Amino acid sequence: MKTVYIVWNKEKTDRYCTFDKQLAYEVRKGSMDNCFYGDGHPSHIARAFCEKYGEEDCSIEEIR
Repeated sequence: MKTVYIVWNKEKTDRYCTFDKQLAYEVRKGSMDNCFYGDGHPSHIARAFCEKYGEEDCSIEEIR
């Protein structure tokens, strides 16, 4: 079973979910320029989350 990484915005009212740990880390940082899957393809949804919440204090939750 794969681990799911959920990136929550500060108020925990919105989230971004992925199986890619590195992508979740980049989204948590708000790093729009690094929103790529491990295979090099861009994640437009991750980028949109970063654009919306940017420098906000986001957190990561792991579900196994």
